[in-house]
Amino acid sequence: MKKLLLPLLIVLIIFQLGVPAYLVYEKVDTLKTGAEYKFEVEIYDAYGAGKGQYVSLMALEQRRFYSYSENIFDGKYGIITTGEDGFAKIAQTVKTKPSGAYITSSSNGYFELPIGRYYLDKDLAPGVQSLLFEGQQKLRPYVILRVKNDKVVIQGLYIDDVRIEDYTVQD
Repeated sequence: MKKLLLPLLIVLIIFQLGVPAYLVYEKVDTLKTGAEYKFEVEIYDAYGAGKGQYVSLMALEQRRFYSYSENIFDGKYGIITTGEDGFAKIAQTVKTKPSGAYITSSSNGYFELPIGRYYLDKDLAPGVQSLLFEGQQKLRPYVILRVKNDKVVIQGLYIDDVRIEDYTVQD
């Protein structure tokens, strides 16, 4: 029994270290080699105790999905196209995995883009919160997503072509 315990412990340790390492590798690989898409978003304030400082995001593209009385966006996979303005759109959704660029829905009932939060540095968060309350309607926020296979990673949040971490609130 004792002879079996050590190899079992070693396998358990490798597994516990291997799973998080693989998840980090997947994100880094997607950021480095994934296709880049720009989605317009609305940003609004949110703060979760124990979850850190973040802003909640909703892609403007998501509004289209909610606006139809009949759910024509009921597929799990959203096919991505880029418009003349450079912003990405979901051309259609399908129930079977497509070839080409696609995003997998984060919801089962309807198509939902898998971007919900953008985490901020704790020193940056108060300035972003004041920015949100000063009239977001004048701003043009968007996120740059990196997409590879069915993985999506937010590369950055931008306001008027300035990365949020470099944005300064005008008095």
